Amino acid sequence: KHLFGPAWALQFSAFYRDVALQVGARYFAVPGGPVALRYAHEAQASTAGFEFSLIHADGEERRVEAHYTWMQAWGYESRPEGDPYGPLRGDRAAPLGETPLSWDRRHSILISGSWRRDRWSVAWSSAVGSPLPWTPKPRREALTDLALVNSRRFQWTETTNLSLRWSPPRVLGLSLSLEGRNLFDTRGERAATVDGYPNPVINTVYDDYGAYRTETGLAGGAYWTNGGGGSPRWIPVHDPRLLNPPRTMRASVGRRW
Repeated sequence: KHLFGPAWALQFSAFYRDVALQVGARYFAVPGGPVALRYAHEAQASTAGFEFSLIHADGEERRVEAHYTWMQAWGYESRPEGDPYGPLRGDRAAPLGETPLSWDRRHSILISGSWRRDRWSVAWSSAVGSPLPWTPKPRREALTDLALVNSRRFQWTETTNLSLRWSPPRVLGLSLSLEGRNLFDTRGERAATVDGYPNPVINTVYDDYGAYRTETGLAGGAYWTNGGGGSPRWIPVHDPRLLNPPRTMRASVGRRW
């Protein structure tokens, strides 16, 4: 960290972390019985990167920060239970090598600031992130090509939060505030699929959401139907869990005593 004066500072940091013997799901053949899923200390993960930060602080009234982070995260699995699709009992291929983890965001930019004067205060933050990875899946088939795990990427995402606060005069301790999250209502994708529990078929036996995005390139998830007399087709469900939360606005009134 280097100080350019009482108000400006530039900071650089590098990080690396290696985690071995993580809990992961593996299949074991029981003598004289079926292949069973067990937990074993056979997974591992690593992350490395660096961050640049530029900070301007003018007392308690004004502060502006800008951060850029480059990161790479890789390993055998992104979740301890492994791929949650398919039968609970049955033989599956074990990971052959390290792949990007589900939170492997290569580039992140964050700009935040706050301003306070008299009875007013304003604070905001804007974050821009490079695409997260996801795994393409075949329709109504088990994934056998493990080289496809987290091999594709979503789009860039942006999130801006804003907070305003005002304390009116001659009213001791009273404050009025307005807060907006995801101010520009950016509905970027956060995942391609979710676990289908407790549904016994959709996103449980097979990864329908993942196959739908693989075939159509559309977000929101869908399930495959043979038509019931019609032609086989995808039925979109527009699952909100796959997208970032929408814009929310909140107004509040408070008083301190």
